[in-house]
Amino acid sequence: MKKLVGVLIALAVVIYMMFSGGAFKKDFIFNGETYGHVKNVQRGGIINHFYTPRGVDMNSAARFVQILEMNDDIQKSDWTSVLSPLFNTYKLKSFEDNPLECVGRNQKAGFFTKNYSAPITVDGNEHMAIFVRIVKKEDGEDSDSEIFDMITELKNIQFE
Repeated sequence: MKKLVGVLIALAVVIYMMFSGGAFKKDFIFNGETYGHVKNVQRGGIINHFYTPRGVDMNSAARFVQILEMNDDIQKSDWTSVLSPLFNTYKLKSFEDNPLECVGRNQKAGFFTKNYSAPITVDGNEHMAIFVRIVKKEDGEDSDSEIFDMITELKNIQFE
């Protein structure tokens, strides 16, 4: 009997894991392309969801969207301090004095990236989105209007 209960609990956990984060497993349109969920990683009270165009493997993608599923226990007023290590990794700096709408440029392992962040709403709850794209070293900085457009595009992500 104890084995049966153990098996049922394990099965329930597996089913829960398969269907939890429902909205975050769906595709969305971003910058004219369909992005598909490729993986998620939990770090503390945040689940990091990664999406690539057409759901291609992360290792072959030239760009990706990372959506941070924020735990309800983390107040939005604390996001900048909680997300500071991640913002430092992407070299994100606030754009137009909004600490969560950011732009950055980074070099890592021989790759150069342009990075953008903005808060988004998923199922009525606020979360954070980051867009990363590989660029050429000689690519110049984006204009303010290009940055504004990219941040606006991020804020408008809607899951299908």
